[in-house]
Amino acid sequence: MYFRKREIMEAWQEELTTSRKSERKPKTFWFSQEWVKPATIVKLLGKGSGLKGFILVCTFPILMGGSLFTVFPLLKTLKDKGARTGAIASFITAWGGKAPLLPLETKFLGWPFALVRLSFIILFAFVMGILMDWVGERPT
Repeated sequence: MYFRKREIMEAWQEELTTSRKSERKPKTFWFSQEWVKPATIVKLLGKGSGLKGFILVCTFPILMGGSLFTVFPLLKTLKDKGARTGAIASFITAWGGKAPLLPLETKFLGWPFALVRLSFIILFAFVMGILMDWVGERPT
């Protein structure tokens, strides 16, 4: 266990100390690439995941913080491991909810506005996923 922690810390230290972007190795979301098995991704976000998978990708991203620079590498990893196109599209749409910003939003715009906006984000994330799955399965 200690060896694994040391290896992870060394990888992040290398990422932080590399001065030129061209020298950087893509280690963003290295944790998800190493610790999440492809079978788990397929089970949760693949074609057979059904409604449970959509609920997961329409709600979980709302709880996440971070910038686009961290979300897109994560989504690429999920796609490479077997997540369907609709799940990726739903994730991107729902990620705009930003629960960490909810207290600030409610202070300036009020609870009704925040709850309606969050509800629409979840609804449209679900619709976006269905549409993207439909478009992705059509013959070209």
